[in-house]
Amino acid sequence: MIALGFSVIPLKPRGKKPLLSSWMEFQKRIPTQDEISEWFTRWPDANIGLVTGSISGVAVIDIDSEEGSMWADKNLPKTSVYQETGKGRHLFYRTNGTKIHNKVGIFPGVDVRGEGGYVVMSPSIHPSGKEYKLIFSEGFDGWIDLADFPKIQQQQVQGKRPVQFEPTERGQRNDTIARMAGKYISRGFARDEVLMLCRGYNSTLREPLPAIEIETIVESIWNKDQGSRQPQKKLNVITAREFLEHDFPPRTNILSPWLPSQGIAMIHAYRGVGKTHFSIGVACAVATGGKFLKWEAPAPAGVLFIDGEMPGAVLQERIVAALAAIEDLADLSLKIITPDLQENGMPDISTIQGQQQLEPHITAEIRLIVLDNISTLCRSSEENKGDAWLPVQEWALRMRARGISVLLIHHDGKGGQQRGTSRKEDVLDTVIQLKHPADYSPDHGALFEVHFRKARGIYGEDVKPFEASLQTNEQGLPTWMIKSIEDSTYMKVVAMLKDGMTQTETATELGISKSAVHKHKSKAVNNGDFVESKRKS
Repeated sequence: MIALGFSVIPLKPRGKKPLLSSWMEFQKRIPTQDEISEWFTRWPDANIGLVTGSISGVAVIDIDSEEGSMWADKNLPKTSVYQETGKGRHLFYRTNGTKIHNKVGIFPGVDVRGEGGYVVMSPSIHPSGKEYKLIFSEGFDGWIDLADFPKIQQQQVQGKRPVQFEPTERGQRNDTIARMAGKYISRGFARDEVLMLCRGYNSTLREPLPAIEIETIVESIWNKDQGSRQPQKKLNVITAREFLEHDFPPRTNILSPWLPSQGIAMIHAYRGVGKTHFSIGVACAVATGGKFLKWEAPAPAGVLFIDGEMPGAVLQERIVAALAAIEDLADLSLKIITPDLQENGMPDISTIQGQQQLEPHITAEIRLIVLDNISTLCRSSEENKGDAWLPVQEWALRMRARGISVLLIHHDGKGGQQRGTSRKEDVLDTVIQLKHPADYSPDHGALFEVHFRKARGIYGEDVKPFEASLQTNEQGLPTWMIKSIEDSTYMKVVAMLKDGMTQTETATELGISKSAVHKHKSKAVNNGDFVESKRKS
């Protein structure tokens, strides 16, 4: 079919859904022979999809009812190619340079597949087990011999009349597609039909929305509609006395003192500082009932670690290092979801579909979910828009209500705070920032400072900043060494002064004030750690 200039995609065996999460790109380009070979080597039983519209120069009238077939015989010109399907037939026409858009229900049981659509092609297998079969008219002289797509008078079909919308400009696209989805749903269209129609409309826009955003909008409107049809659950409202007498289970920590059970926390840092070292350390400590840095898990608890970007081999090495001291891993309750093991990509947790993908793996023993990191696992959420974060926040709150803690790993923005809207921090119990020391260089390896930016219910020594560095102990095992920021800075000041640097030079090098350098110098002189020379500073 490539030789004919058609764009094709792989579909699920005996099904109609694409196996590619990014199939929409093949509305704009024809796949290469290498891509096709790779697809059908990976999925040898896959059905074949023909992408309709301008890319292939073909539009299809899809008929799946006897009534529709009778109407087509009476109203449509004969075509030199048609296909027998599981329930009816496909009529193939040339677009001849005209944009033919998807339409559902031009007559009962009759749809149009054009821009933004596709059809299943022979020799694919229908879910019923019937094989799709192409039929060519006598004297057929190749696909170029197709008739032009006919002009069709839109039928006024009660209950299934397509909605007409004019193309929209940037800023109105989301609202228009949401209204479109709502109108189609209210008129009885199936979810897949609504999605296809919204995709087709989106393809007509000067600046189309990303495909995943269309799916999110339709899914949201569909779920709201379905929810409105369900009996509303009553809110449980009790008196103050009843509330105060209620026996709530005590809130404990799964990693003391900063990660509570039913807690939501965030770790953020610039790229390369050590976020994944940190997240793996926390996950392994909780899963084993062990220690990480200054903190300890009181008992083993189930952990689901979801990695969004780390190569599998590197992630494996880091987990091996974190568990180096554990002799028996048989009872370890640590589950891993990583991109290298997914055929269809990682779930997008900012969508309902992505959250549903996770649900079977959030089993009864899971007490901590680690998302490393937000940028790769919450792809549809625009970081700078507060409202865009709400689906993830609501999901995290649902996890908390089920007794599960959530640890979010995130990037720093240019200003040194967590990247994007501050609304992310509204429901968080703890926010920790990791930073390289001012004098850090790559040869120092895994070395970072830990700073508490938000700490609900903890204070004093528990939230004082400290420095952590990954080193090798006498047994050759990786181990984390910890020192207070104060002690670390003191040692650096002493070392620099001994090397002959002035107090001004030392302050500049360490990114601290000259008064802080003077304080550390005075302490060093009193302790006998530094003998002051006559050189002026």
